[in-house]
Amino acid sequence: MLHVGRPTVPQLVDLSRPQPQAVTVYQPLEPHRTDGTDVAAAIREPLRLALHRLAGTGVPSSARRAIADHVEALGRTASEGHCVAVFACPERAEAFVLPDHLAAEWRAGDRFDLGPLVRAVSSPQTAYAVTVGEEDWGLWWASGTAPVQAVTSGTRENMASFAGGVRYRLGQLWRALTWSRAFLMTRRSYLSAVARTVRARLEPFDPDYSAPMVVFGPPPLGDQLAARLPWRATVSPHDPATLRTSDIGRTLRGYAEARVRRQLSEHLARISDESLPGLPSRDVDEVARAAQHGRVDLLVYDSTASLRDASGADVLARIAVDVLARGGEVLAMEPDELHRGALDGPLLAHLRADVPDEPDDTWPLTARPGRPA
Repeated sequence: MLHVGRPTVPQLVDLSRPQPQAVTVYQPLEPHRTDGTDVAAAIREPLRLALHRLAGTGVPSSARRAIADHVEALGRTASEGHCVAVFACPERAEAFVLPDHLAAEWRAGDRFDLGPLVRAVSSPQTAYAVTVGEEDWGLWWASGTAPVQAVTSGTRENMASFAGGVRYRLGQLWRALTWSRAFLMTRRSYLSAVARTVRARLEPFDPDYSAPMVVFGPPPLGDQLAARLPWRATVSPHDPATLRTSDIGRTLRGYAEARVRRQLSEHLARISDESLPGLPSRDVDEVARAAQHGRVDLLVYDSTASLRDASGADVLARIAVDVLARGGEVLAMEPDELHRGALDGPLLAHLRADVPDEPDDTWPLTARPGRPA
């Protein structure tokens, strides 16, 4: 099945279960193609390599063919999206078109590789911008260090015509007779149409409106458009005609990075708060056991740390899914985003004081340094 947007926690939990003959592919997409992208074509080469790896471990050709058929049936993505994450096995295939820019990688084994996906869910790196002028507008999208992309654009006449062609033509006639009043009415129609288009394009990827949003536009256009958007938008009173693409990208990356730094500071402050019941822990096995019993309130971990169990599964991603599944909060960071000395290891967690009723024999996982797929 093809999904647009990041997975829900129940979907992450489902994907985290042991799955023999599992293939995982993360593949960057050419963003915002008007005709979308064929998923099977986009991942053809990494899928071929993953199936070859399975063949080398003795997986029968019927199972490999079933995986390829499930991937082929995924169809085409929507036009939006920076990356597709595909999780396939002989029984099914799940794919997520993500707003996040993730590096290309693949893995074949006994579990799906959820590391990059958990990072995308817990620490989004995406920010959006709308540029609006009197006669035209544009929607922009930035993720991580990838170049900012223009998602879509339009003109005032086209948007007003989209909102109602007859109404727009009457408005043109009325403007010729009484300029100022007709101009204001046309502006309201124009901005409302822009806001509806922005919502329709972005809501599948940001349904809770939490991503940073910047509106570039001269007064009063910028403020009037921001008031029509559900995001808590920051208004920048710049004329879009004077902006370069690099200006927009630099601004969006700054807001996305500031959001991550703010989240990290809040998490570290809560973990170190001695007035809260419980205690901090940096021990991987201790945190893993606590996570399975819902005793981890907060988890911060280095998403680049490669710890694998005996089956090759990503230990930190598995812990993170357990924390999320039981109502905890997770922040997956990269080393350059972390404060100096913040972790002193792969993770830092705050454990609640209560003790689980029953011991669990699935931990320790005998974590070991990871190896390439």
